[in-house]
Amino acid sequence: KVQTSQVNTSERMMLKYAELTAQIDRRIDALIDTKAEILAAINRVEDATLRALLVNRYVNLMRWEQVAISMNYNYPWTMELHRRALSAFYNKILKHT
Repeated sequence: KVQTSQVNTSERMMLKYAELTAQIDRRIDALIDTKAEILAAINRVEDATLRALLVNRYVNLMRWEQVAISMNYNYPWTMELHRRALSAFYNKILKHT
């Protein structure tokens, strides 16, 4: 009887593991789809510098200081570019949907 309980417990654990793995896979797939949608929207911004800034911040999840350093700009200029990028994004994407 003890052996049967161990088998049932192991089987339940394996089923739970498989269920959690499938759930994680579905979440990863959803995140990949969302990231692709974000990239497609950002890629509609015409200015390459503004696109790079948006990708660094919202896709690569860089802090603003990291964005500034990676683009060789100072922090205030990076914030100005961000303002411009959001304006371009709004005018190109959000305003026309």
